[in-house]
Amino acid sequence: MRVKNLLKGLLLVPFACMGVCLDGFWQAKTQDVSAAYLSGYSFKGNQFAFCASEYESFNPIFSLRGTYEICGDSIIFQPQYVERYSIKRVDRDPFILIDAWYFSDGEYVVDSLQNQEPIGADFKLVSDSLFMVDLDSFYRIEGKKPKMTHEDD
Repeated sequence: MRVKNLLKGLLLVPFACMGVCLDGFWQAKTQDVSAAYLSGYSFKGNQFAFCASEYESFNPIFSLRGTYEICGDSIIFQPQYVERYSIKRVDRDPFILIDAWYFSDGEYVVDSLQNQEPIGADFKLVSDSLFMVDLDSFYRIEGKKPKMTHEDD
């Protein structure tokens, strides 16, 4: 299905959804935000970032970044790099009620992806606050947005 849609999308006129503006942050599964953001997409112009959930404190990957294009009922992602944490040490906080492992030493790293081919997925804009990529729902989150990069600290 994805390959068919990718090929179909490449044959259509680029920007077939010309009036669609995805700029902003779109969170997976729900519009509700409590203590942290779930995973989601940040869009600005033709740039995208797929950001890891802030609840996944033990995930060394911050985001996958690149460009995108909407072609008919497909979205074509061109991943370009991954932002991650290079881990040198882990620790555990015994005073937190959950099993709280965390990175206590390391550095921010950007890995450029080499020879990465475009990746297509089914795309449906349901409303101005909801879109679907394949079978996953993403909701526009208004107001305060998560940081676009780790360097925004």
